[in-house]
Amino acid sequence: MIWIRRVSIKKSLVLILICFIEFQCQFCMGKPAKTNSDGAARQRYLQKAAELMSGKLPVLAARYADCVRELSKKTQVKIDKDFKRTLCKGCSSLLKPAKSADVRIFGKHRSQKKIGLTCHICGTQRSFLIADKPATVKKQKKKETKNTRGNK
Repeated sequence: MIWIRRVSIKKSLVLILICFIEFQCQFCMGKPAKTNSDGAARQRYLQKAAELMSGKLPVLAARYADCVRELSKKTQVKIDKDFKRTLCKGCSSLLKPAKSADVRIFGKHRSQKKIGLTCHICGTQRSFLIADKPATVKKQKKKETKNTRGNK
C-alpha cells in the first residue's frame, strides 16, 4: 500500500485497471463460460481494453487480443468482423494504420480491390476485399438464378 501512495492517482487507477483485466483474463481462460452471453460479454470487455491500451501499452493490448482469441475458441463465440480484421495473426497485436501497420491498396479490377496491412512488429501481411457484397444482394441473385432455371 505504501508503494501505491507514492504513485500518482492516475497511475494507480491504471494499475488497478490492469490488475482487474488480468484477473478477468485468467478467470475466463481457467474455466469455460457457462453460457454464450457470458463469453460474449467478456469478449467485448477485453476487446475494448485492447483497443484502449493499443496506443499506450501495445504489449498489453496484444495480450488482451490473444485472450479474446482464446476465449472465442473456448466459448465458441465469433469475434466481431471489424475487430478480427485489426488483429495480426503473427503476434496478436492490433493493426492501426500508420501506427502499427503499413496500409496499401492493390488489385486490378474494382471488384477485386484489396486492402493490405503489414505489421511493423512481425512483418505478417493481411489482406481483405474492400467492397463486400451485402447479404441481401447475394440472396436476390440466388433467387433470380433459381427462377430462370425453373422457367426453362
